Amino acid sequence: MSPIRAVVFDVYATLFHNEQTLWQQTFVQIVREQQLPIEPIDLYTKWRAHERGFRRRRVNLQTLQQVQPFETYEQAWRECFVKVFAETGLPGDAQRAVARCLDGQATRELFPDTLPLLNALQGRYKLGAVSNADAGCLETLLKRGGIRGRLDAVLSSEEAREYKPCPGPFREALRRLGVSAHEALYIGDTPLDDVLGPKNVGMLAAWLDRDGAALEPGLLKPDAVITSLAQVPLLLKDGALP
Repeated sequence: MSPIRAVVFDVYATLFHNEQTLWQQTFVQIVREQQLPIEPIDLYTKWRAHERGFRRRRVNLQTLQQVQPFETYEQAWRECFVKVFAETGLPGDAQRAVARCLDGQATRELFPDTLPLLNALQGRYKLGAVSNADAGCLETLLKRGGIRGRLDAVLSSEEAREYKPCPGPFREALRRLGVSAHEALYIGDTPLDDVLGPKNVGMLAAWLDRDGAALEPGLLKPDAVITSLAQVPLLLKDGALP
């Protein structure tokens, strides 16, 4: 087996916080700013139901092909708000609500274990990030968090015009990093996007299970399971990965 030369990360819920409580806070802001006569949690629940539909339909999981036409998060989330406001009769401004969501996504905080790991790996490995996110939002987040300059390659779903677990984003990241698939380790929190996706193109994949969840039966198993980014250096030692 060739030695690992590159480590590629998912971004949200891997390097940066993205808990549901943060989303709920965003919806408190939306309701307050637009003076909508609805409880924020109710608006979030209705919107989330439509948003899950978008996530289900955007990729054909049988073929791992992007369903066309491609929709950015901004486009899809706006449509979700339009549907909710129409269903409830709320006098909401969908574009204004989407802007608040994107602002929230661009201002998440780093996990405490992110910077120490990047410091440990920088100069020893090529580092990259592949994220299901709109390009402007992702770049703003990485720059605000002070880590954009530490990453040799960054690819958003908007730039790739495909969402993980489609192979395109992973292959493009490998091309930009100048490494072969078997020379790269991918780390992420979502078994479908961050294990199936990279392993499908020949990368190694480590599942970051911060909450101690059980892997769903039938899903492709990762090459390693970790509960903190602090465990990554141990994985990179000789013999720690298959």
